[in-house]
Amino acid sequence: MRDIWGFLMQTLTASGVAVLLLVIKAMFRDKLSPKWQFAVWGVLGCVLLIPAGAFGRYVLVNWQAAVETLKTLLTGEYTLTQVILPFPLPVTKLPANAAEWIFVIYELGVLVFLMKYLVSYVRLGSVLRKRENESEGAGTDNNYKEAEKVRDTAEKYSLPVCPVVPVAGIHSAFIFGIFRPVLVLPAGEMPDEKVILHELLHLKSKDTLWGVLICIFRCIHWCNPLLWHCADLAGNDIEARCDYRVLELLEGEERRDYGRILLSMANEKYARMPGTSSMANGGRNISRRIESIVRFKKYPPGMALVSVCIVMVLAFPVLAGTKAEVYTEKWSEGYTGADTGNIMTAYAMASARTRWCTTPAGALDTYGKSLLKENGIYRAMCAPLAMQEDIAEEMKNSSGWSSELGGTANAERGYYVYNLESLDSDRYTAVMIIPLLNAAEDAGRGGDMSSAEKLSYGDDLSSAEALSGGKNLYPEEGKLLAAVQQVRVEREGSRWVVTPLDTTEIVETSDMAPEWGSRAFPSYLYTATAADFRVDIQYQQSFAVDNTIVNDGQQSLFFGNTVTFDTVPKPDAEFARVYQSSLVTCTYIGDDAGKADITELGITAVPMDDPENRPELPSVSNGFYSSSDGTISNSGYLDGETDWDPVIDMGGSGGTAVYEKPANKLPACFAAELYINGEPVAELTLERVREK
Repeated sequence: MRDIWGFLMQTLTASGVAVLLLVIKAMFRDKLSPKWQFAVWGVLGCVLLIPAGAFGRYVLVNWQAAVETLKTLLTGEYTLTQVILPFPLPVTKLPANAAEWIFVIYELGVLVFLMKYLVSYVRLGSVLRKRENESEGAGTDNNYKEAEKVRDTAEKYSLPVCPVVPVAGIHSAFIFGIFRPVLVLPAGEMPDEKVILHELLHLKSKDTLWGVLICIFRCIHWCNPLLWHCADLAGNDIEARCDYRVLELLEGEERRDYGRILLSMANEKYARMPGTSSMANGGRNISRRIESIVRFKKYPPGMALVSVCIVMVLAFPVLAGTKAEVYTEKWSEGYTGADTGNIMTAYAMASARTRWCTTPAGALDTYGKSLLKENGIYRAMCAPLAMQEDIAEEMKNSSGWSSELGGTANAERGYYVYNLESLDSDRYTAVMIIPLLNAAEDAGRGGDMSSAEKLSYGDDLSSAEALSGGKNLYPEEGKLLAAVQQVRVEREGSRWVVTPLDTTEIVETSDMAPEWGSRAFPSYLYTATAADFRVDIQYQQSFAVDNTIVNDGQQSLFFGNTVTFDTVPKPDAEFARVYQSSLVTCTYIGDDAGKADITELGITAVPMDDPENRPELPSVSNGFYSSSDGTISNSGYLDGETDWDPVIDMGGSGGTAVYEKPANKLPACFAAELYINGEPVAELTLERVREK
């Protein structure tokens, strides 16, 4: 915990679990043994040891969202609080604001309580060591008798034994120490065997260690009265468990004698001390323990298994936690806008920050859907923390957060991630492609005629083209408009975030399956020159998350159940498949006189991973051939004698592949063979000359 917000997350998370345990313990108070009543506190102990919000999960209540909201409202900060360790870390700089001063005061409180308990422990240990040395030097008969009785009791009940230290002035026996425990007995008194049995059972269970752990939790959460109450109850449950174990070993009148011994301690002064276990724990607690003795019963052997199962069923969901939900557009739209107030916007932003993206694919999926739905909450989920305040301010405006695509996204078509490239283990670049509605489609869906991008309906074509990068939002028939943007994906702490590297550019492409490649989209360019031709291959990879929703009961006549695109972000997504495409172009670069001799052109090409190991190329045929491994073969006659277009589209090939982390490899080069008039004229090796 590095600030007061981290402490609040940790202590509130523990408090929620504490309330749950108190309710469950009350329900099973008379149904399960005292052993279980103490063991169940282990669940709370584990929660106290696990940093709150670890792995992006919360326990019972999403306290992180509440704390982040409070922090934003009080300080105006949009940072993300993450608990690295479940205890406070030292302050390394002077406090700069009220929150930092409060954390300093909290840390001083932790130190005060730690020093108080530590000094008490050291002083008591020093006194007991001195008395132990004096006792060994004196060697009185009474000391030997006490030690012998302790050994006899331990042997009788098969319990461990430890050194005995008689001390004058104490009223009851207790165990002291963790690494070298001793049994402290009132000097000059011969303790009852049942008292010794009780303390030796504490020794066997290492209850002094549990006491120290409880004490440490008290110090860390010194300002949380609920956790202090739980610490008191856990200490009492240690004694109740020990009483139960004693009663299991005793019979009849001995059990009643044990109750009378406890009753005699009811008025003794009781001081809680770390590293000790004492049979006397205050009059009120002893009264409850005597009531338990009166109701004592041995539980059937099968109840032990039932108890373990209950603890496991309780512990698993509590310790595993719950992933914060992904907020849908309906939720986010309800909490954004000018008239919703700062509180709702702050909570919406906090909720988005606490449901961060855990994978590069998840970040790109969330970013793409934020553009599709123009949803500021989605954008905040995958935005760097430095951008959060600007997003929040924009969401408060009446128009809400704007994707600035230059057109209206066609959410039904989804998005496309092109050319994912790993820079290192924590950084990637990619191209985000968003299909757009054309002007007619947008008008049919009730588009806002007053918004700037709708100027392209015809009244002011120059303004429309300026907004869309010079592209008219009336594409040709069979064409698709798409917004193209270069982005960077990188790790920010435990979050994966997306940062645009440039503004969007609107391009026009074929309306058929954009995932299979397009000459209009950025690509890796491989090129070589031979026989007055330059051969170019545009290589592209499209990375897809599975966003298909099968609509059961909604069937088309020919294709069965209809499918739609899932627009809810998947921040933990992985890429399901990769589409690979190669688009070949041959450009004539010779003089016009040479064109008359060329009537047929052919090309065959295969991607290569090793330039030194050239594959055998298939022969070109009078027609088109391609395969999923990237091989392409095509030839055709050129129209006209000398006026054929010097830029010749030779088609392309494509296939799918499994996603390989961090990103699928690119071909090192392409092996190709050029054919003119049906005859091979040149072998080429196309090298990559452009990254994207």
